[in-house]
Amino acid sequence: MFEAILFDLDGTLVNNDMRTFIDEYFSTLGPRIESYCPDGDYINTILQANRPMFGTKKSKATLETLFLREFKNITGQNERKIRKIFYDYYENEYKNIKVVKPVSYALECLQTAAKITDNIVVATVPIFPVAAIKQRLYWGNITGFEFKLITGCDVMHSSKPYPEYYREITKKLKCDPEKCLMVGNDHIDDISAKALGMKTFLIKKYQVNKGKGYYKADYSGTMKSLLKFLKKSQSAE
Repeated sequence: MFEAILFDLDGTLVNNDMRTFIDEYFSTLGPRIESYCPDGDYINTILQANRPMFGTKKSKATLETLFLREFKNITGQNERKIRKIFYDYYENEYKNIKVVKPVSYALECLQTAAKITDNIVVATVPIFPVAAIKQRLYWGNITGFEFKLITGCDVMHSSKPYPEYYREITKKLKCDPEKCLMVGNDHIDDISAKALGMKTFLIKKYQVNKGKGYYKADYSGTMKSLLKFLKKSQSAE
């Protein structure tokens, strides 16, 4: 039935209080980069450096490269040095945040989806590199599972909610968008996959941007109902 099944991360596969997570992220990353930032304002520097990542529908360079270039423009630091600072952080302090929690039935949904297709994707907003996303999966007890693709900023050239983001994924997988399913909790970022003809399943428990999206989900419910849906889809194969 589906050539690929895409799963959002936060609010779908894992429970992540984003305010707490972002606070912890900045407070642990800050000491590594504040001396390079204008007036030591590392929060504003990161936010400014993030803008090119989401201000373009599609880039020839990866989103990570766009970030590093802008960070260099703001701070005057060498891109390789900046990249090393951030990756050293992800290898060390980042692992100690641990505010992400498991979501019931998430792993079972992935395992069932894998019986339908080999193309299982973590389709999260690509603001972090793959290594950092894998850490969030680990915190959420999503272990021992191999994904075909994880949409980190180091591999992606576009972001949600642009259709180009979903088109890039399907091109990487060589799949027909109309034969794909996107699962997520965001009415804007996730359900926008319908622009390419993807089927969508809205996870209601942690839903965000309710009433603000341009599209209506094809299906909706809890992770438990998603599991039933996937099992039904499997039996229809």
